[in-house]
Amino acid sequence: MHDIWSILTDAEWIAAVLASAAAGPTKSDLKDAPLLDQWSNVSYPGEDVMRLFGVVKNHPTIDDKTLTTSPLFAVDPEAGWARTRSRWYRLSPNFVPANEADRDAELAALVAGLDVLRAGIHRSLRQHQNTENQTSKPD
Repeated sequence: MHDIWSILTDAEWIAAVLASAAAGPTKSDLKDAPLLDQWSNVSYPGEDVMRLFGVVKNHPTIDDKTLTTSPLFAVDPEAGWARTRSRWYRLSPNFVPANEADRDAELAALVAGLDVLRAGIHRSLRQHQNTENQTSKPD
């Protein structure tokens, strides 16, 4: 299993992303955000993170095509947005569930799973900061 720090890196950046995700996007955040269409949630074996997969439009560094996002920190499917490690995304209403009959349950599980993941990241950040503080104290 990958250590979460090897995937996320940079504790200060992660703390800022978590705060941003908790506050939700501003209109300015979403104005030029890429659009993710025909999207679904995805995770990979050995990773302790969630990601989104879908067809992206207007991404600043990637041509319009399918992509897997960087690690996901927050999502509000009803409001149509997601926050990943690297950026905000606008979400189309075209969520693609693994099983159409379980669409609402899958969306609810995605949101709940992110709550658990964020709590774990917060714990890891505190531990990381405590370790940093202990190693920076003079003897």
